[in-house]
Amino acid sequence: MTPLFMGNQDILAFAYVNPDGTPLTVAVNSPGQEFVLDLTYQAEAINSSSLTAVQIASMFGNSSPGTASATLYAQPTSGGTISSSSVFDGGISNPQAIYDGPTTAINGGNADPFNIQDSVTLEAESGSSSDSGFINFFSELLL
Repeated sequence: MTPLFMGNQDILAFAYVNPDGTPLTVAVNSPGQEFVLDLTYQAEAINSSSLTAVQIASMFGNSSPGTASATLYAQPTSGGTISSSSVFDGGISNPQAIYDGPTTAINGGNADPFNIQDSVTLEAESGSSSDSGFINFFSELLL
């Protein structure tokens, strides 16, 4: 996991790596084979900042009818509305690349800590699917 800061965006980058630090590709290529990864963690804006939006991006490739999807869910730890951003392969073959989900606004921004869940699913069906990492984008309004 690599934290980055660009402009007014905090970026957490999660990447699969081998023990020697080289990129690891997770692939499914047999009929019915499936890979699911769920990460749950807590994120909190600091220095009087508010979380105003979330976006997920996923680096995947697939051959139809293999499928790939990634979803990010964010909810204040105090409860309330769950915001989400998802990216899906669209049911067609895609080259290995980064695909962005929509930027989803968090109503009014929120300085509360957030429970975050990221979910990545790869399914082979009778094609193939692979994922070499995914990136979460958190936009925060600096007050």
